[in-house]
Amino acid sequence: MPTIPYKIEGKRVAGVTTKLARYKVADAITHWAWQCGINGLDYREEKKKAGDIGTDLHNLAEEYIKGNEPFVSKDPIVHSCFQQFLEWWNNFDCEVIWTEKTYTNKKLLVGGCPDLLVKKDNKYILIDFKTSKKIYGDHLIQLGAYSDLIKLEDNIDVDEGIIIRFPKDDDKTQIKKFTKKDLALGKKQFRKYSECYETEKSINKVMRRKDD
Repeated sequence: MPTIPYKIEGKRVAGVTTKLARYKVADAITHWAWQCGINGLDYREEKKKAGDIGTDLHNLAEEYIKGNEPFVSKDPIVHSCFQQFLEWWNNFDCEVIWTEKTYTNKKLLVGGCPDLLVKKDNKYILIDFKTSKKIYGDHLIQLGAYSDLIKLEDNIDVDEGIIIRFPKDDDKTQIKKFTKKDLALGKKQFRKYSECYETEKSINKVMRRKDD
């Protein structure tokens, strides 16, 4: 999804994914960028392409969930990912609470836009769509942070989290479920990251200060 400018009382705050990215292990990304170079590709252009695919899929899924007619993508990868989504969604019976809801929270000094909250079998289930190579630990931390925002802002306890990965290659759709305990673990780690992020901002402010 494109970056959303989250603001609290007129002041911009970082998003969940921004804070997560600050502490993400860079080994896989570095290797990927190196491989792009070996193949004669500009990693910045490839990164944008990958981001555009994810954004288009999210937009298509959101429109379909809302009952609107989604646009027809000419990109075969986006089309493939969306077909995977349709196959899953049309067999997933649930009550939609909302899709793509934007949150900010003054206590955490963070913003976020979770993909989808549904209710099924009397449980609130938070769902996130991915088109990445695999499902990473950062994804659980992201879900934990979103469940924290939902509890703080809407007083809803998320009972379960689901990450659904729609691969861009010929791999099969991957579904990973997380318990309430798992989400609490992700929430705990994100709060640590968030505290470090804000402390680092304060340190950087000190370092920019001009001495008399």
